[in-house]
Amino acid sequence: MGQVVKQFCIFLCIMLPVAVQAGHFFSDGAADEYALVLTAGETDAGGHHAHKGTGDRENRDDEYPVVSSESFYGSSHKLHHGGEINPRPITETAHNTWMLLVFLLCLGCLAVAKYFFPGRFIRLLQSVFGLRFFLQIDKEGIIRNEAASYLLKVNFLLVASLLLVQTLTYFSATTPWGKVDPVLLYGGILLFLALFYVLKHFVLVYLSWLFETPRSNRSYLNNIFVFNHFAGILLLPLVFYEAFSPYDGALQLAWAILVLLNLYKVIRGAYLLRSLADFSVYYLFLYLCAVELAPLLILGKAVTIYMF
Repeated sequence: MGQVVKQFCIFLCIMLPVAVQAGHFFSDGAADEYALVLTAGETDAGGHHAHKGTGDRENRDDEYPVVSSESFYGSSHKLHHGGEINPRPITETAHNTWMLLVFLLCLGCLAVAKYFFPGRFIRLLQSVFGLRFFLQIDKEGIIRNEAASYLLKVNFLLVASLLLVQTLTYFSATTPWGKVDPVLLYGGILLFLALFYVLKHFVLVYLSWLFETPRSNRSYLNNIFVFNHFAGILLLPLVFYEAFSPYDGALQLAWAILVLLNLYKVIRGAYLLRSLADFSVYYLFLYLCAVELAPLLILGKAVTIYMF
């Protein structure tokens, strides 16, 4: 106990002078002296500083005016204007939440195909880059009669329909029925694409009967399916990014990839028709125009007339 009292007395002896000095420093008189030291007063004729007394504290605001940062530092700077920034308002993307459900459904199709049919899934993708793989699975009938192929077809239709909806929204296109809810528009486009490919299938069957080329027709139709499978997988992240991003670069990139894939698809399809059925150049040109070029021209003309 005596040791504690001794230490407390030593603490008081050390802190008492410090407290006294602090009280003197913040007293009114010391504060006036400190303010006079910090401020440079006007000089008299003899070159000595002329300080104000403590009784003139009410006039200090006039002696030391508050200035703005712009007048003190200047308004000139070396930062260059990089152009106008026009971000997309959040209200314009609020309705895109339903697209998340479409994205999850696409992921579900791909996950089921990859998990339950891993070998078929890999071979279907390999057939895009290697003609040998394509001819093998074409002969086995994997492209048309396997569950993995059907799942990839569904994924392509979902992604392609969403891409078309985003494109129409980007160009502010209006339907012949006026403003339509995006979900209903998506459903209509999805149904239209499904009917379009069914009709295309029947056209190819008719042409195969007309030209007596059932084998080459089957290979050409399978070639279309293979590229649609790959396009659905490749475009899925771009379409999802476009749905929830304020920038539209993914939309242009998606269409560029889709155009390049279709060009490659038509070139390899022409090679298959030429090699398997020994088509003449004239009949090959008519075949490709009827199957690929004519539907695109008709659809493009209808879109420009009724939506723009």
